[in-house]
Amino acid sequence: MLCTQLDGRLGLTDAAFNLISISEPSWRLGVMVSPEDGLTLFVDDWRGTGRPPTQRADMITRGWQSFVPLLRVWDAVYEPGQAGAAQAARLAVSELRHRGVGTPSALRVAEAVMGDQGPLELPGLGISSS
Repeated sequence: MLCTQLDGRLGLTDAAFNLISISEPSWRLGVMVSPEDGLTLFVDDWRGTGRPPTQRADMITRGWQSFVPLLRVWDAVYEPGQAGAAQAARLAVSELRHRGVGTPSALRVAEAVMGDQGPLELPGLGISSS
């Protein structure tokens, strides 16, 4: 849905936002849409700095594609369009549930931006901004 909503608005710029759990703000789930790179999800590794990343097999089984050590995040990249957006949405919801988020009211949107065009409004998510 985000990909199709932003298609005409993006032009050559990217759009991104983070979802943060109200009860556990130490991690974030990031969403980025780019006309060049498609749709990418990121999630902080749960274990924090100075600890080994979560077991690779566990994260791959959950749908994450690779670990980025420098950023200490797992990512998953999808093609733009409805099929990729549906896959990304399933992974995002699954990961949020895995981390104990039960409802959208348990989340906040942070750092929602549309390239150099400023803030990105996401009223369709039904999640408050922080």
